Amino acid sequence: MIIQDCNTNRMYEEVATQYHAYLEDALTRPKTFDGYYCRLVEEELCKAFNVENAALTTSGSLALSQIALAKGLKAGDEIIVTPYACGGVFMPFAALGLKLKFCDINEYGVIDGDKLASVITEDTKAIVSTGMWGITTDFDKFKDTGLPIISDICQCMFGHYKNTPVAQLNDLTAISFGRRKELPTFGTYGAVLCEDERYLDALEATKFNGMSKKGTYYEYLGFNGEPSEDKAVSCLIALRYRNAWNRRRHEIAEMYNELLSHNGIRYLTPPNYSDINYQKYIVFVDDRNKTRKALNELGVPAKDYYPLSAHQSDLFEGGTFVGVEQFMQNALCLPIDPWYYDEEIRFIVDSLLQVLSNE
Repeated sequence: MIIQDCNTNRMYEEVATQYHAYLEDALTRPKTFDGYYCRLVEEELCKAFNVENAALTTSGSLALSQIALAKGLKAGDEIIVTPYACGGVFMPFAALGLKLKFCDINEYGVIDGDKLASVITEDTKAIVSTGMWGITTDFDKFKDTGLPIISDICQCMFGHYKNTPVAQLNDLTAISFGRRKELPTFGTYGAVLCEDERYLDALEATKFNGMSKKGTYYEYLGFNGEPSEDKAVSCLIALRYRNAWNRRRHEIAEMYNELLSHNGIRYLTPPNYSDINYQKYIVFVDDRNKTRKALNELGVPAKDYYPLSAHQSDLFEGGTFVGVEQFMQNALCLPIDPWYYDEEIRFIVDSLLQVLSNE
């Protein structure tokens, strides 16, 4: 058996009729950017996350950039961020000219809140709270620093921190749509969830090349992040199907948990302050690269998220990060697509057992 990495064909088959109906309607409307479907998605986001406002944009990375600009961060300001994540977590800040200061991660793969104090300097202007693998950070420890917090919940969007939805922890929060996310789409898109209306003008301007809402002057630095109607259609589909798709993701994770625990294989479990949404499914092995290659040869698309850490690049300040090194050595991602069949999950686990028995 060969397991397809992403079953986009199965996703498409499920939504094709509704997707094409929405798309045809969107493409026959006079406004192709930031129009009817973009507004509809923003309304759905407010309902889904129980927040006051939402501003759709073209990626989660751009959403993070918008938040930084809206909070008044500027080139040269120091910001604390995890070095171990998708580049879209830290690159937006570096591209704005901010100085990245890295903090090590804990055994859950997120910034270790107990280590924040040791990396904060008098130049630190903000901290980025990035959820990973479906787990959030220990947010109270971020608040205890007294610094502005940028919330990145792109990998734990529907999670909870101490029973509070993570989308409601901060005044501005970045989310993203994507094929592997809790809101699967045929491409990537993003949004900022906003509880404070005073940020709305900034969010509007920073995704429209910095231009004021009236279009009469440049008020902020900004980008071309104006959302399009055709992409909003895919986002709307993801929101409408999210409950069923995330239920299936949890069903698959529970299958993994049961099969793996019976065979003594350790998998990532959440800390007591957070639940886990299984945006990725992590198992711990002795040598993830060796195990990944062996699984790939058997037809299992296991992944080494993430193969690089930002502190290893000459672009950024280096350092020793024990937590990062351990994750890079031991944390392997098994496929957890909502469209996998039960027999495919059993094949993945059987293949993992076979590989580990031969190591």
